[in-house]
Amino acid sequence: MKRILIEIRGAGYLTVLGLLAGIMVLPSCRSKQKQYKASGIFEAKEIIVSAESGGKIEQLNIEDGMKLNAGQLVGAINCSQQELIAQQANESLKSLSLKTNDASANVKVLEQQKTVQENQVKVIEDQLATALREENRIQKLVTAQAVPSKQLDDIQSARSLLQKQIESSKSQLNVIQEQINAARQNVATQNKAILSEKSPMEARIQQLKDLEKKCQIINPINGTVLTQYTYAYEVANMGKALYKIANLDTLFLKAYITGTQLGDIKLNQSVDIIVNQGKEEDTQKGTITWISDKAEFTPKSIMTVDERANLIYPIKIKTPNGGKLKIGLFAEVNW
Repeated sequence: MKRILIEIRGAGYLTVLGLLAGIMVLPSCRSKQKQYKASGIFEAKEIIVSAESGGKIEQLNIEDGMKLNAGQLVGAINCSQQELIAQQANESLKSLSLKTNDASANVKVLEQQKTVQENQVKVIEDQLATALREENRIQKLVTAQAVPSKQLDDIQSARSLLQKQIESSKSQLNVIQEQINAARQNVATQNKAILSEKSPMEARIQQLKDLEKKCQIINPINGTVLTQYTYAYEVANMGKALYKIANLDTLFLKAYITGTQLGDIKLNQSVDIIVNQGKEEDTQKGTITWISDKAEFTPKSIMTVDERANLIYPIKIKTPNGGKLKIGLFAEVNW
């Protein structure tokens, strides 16, 4: 025992102080490691762009890591069959006008007959007016006993005959008008049956035009191509995945917290995101956008403040990305 004390004294006070400092550093390191409240991995809203039509891919101008704009044309699928069907439908639509009937010729003949009949009625009406005047004159003469009554009877018979002729002619006019209406109605009914095919055919043409548009591969969002699944000159079926894209300007850190931490956070709360960049730590702000309403069992890869917790709650933190953050990068959270 004395020998050990002598050796310690021989080593000097500096060595002892160094040991004590090391012992004091250990708790501080442990406390520093436990400064974060949660941890997780960065994710992005990934979109898988699929083929909306079937056929051979004529071109697909994308590569992994390429940045694309929303609405950008990146490729095309061969849709020649659909184009031919659309052309055939257009020709069929044009031919409908040739199948329709025109009632104008028959109506024109009937209109001419109607005009002749109207002229005849006018002539007879003029004759009736003359007969009425003559009847009045004869009536006065018969009253004055200047002429025999037989003349009055004759003029009255002529007047009655003219009235009957007018009635007959007007009845004939009504018949001609009914014939005109019937001709127009018959042709209209026939044309309606023919033109009833027009609306379905126009809808079919619009459908084919829409399918032609779907033969173009249009990029849906601003983002970066993460994975390309299909290449030019391959045959794609409708719904086949072509590539995966995500907007990397904003990432989402999916972190996990214990039930006791739920009361410490809320939606739209600003938190600190801590990312290890080599030997240095990069801290930036993030916003909590989602808190799960259901607990999950703790995955083996997730560390929480209370490592003994069996149930944890996932949350998502929206984080602006200046280019340093990557999908799958591990980060810690403080609030």
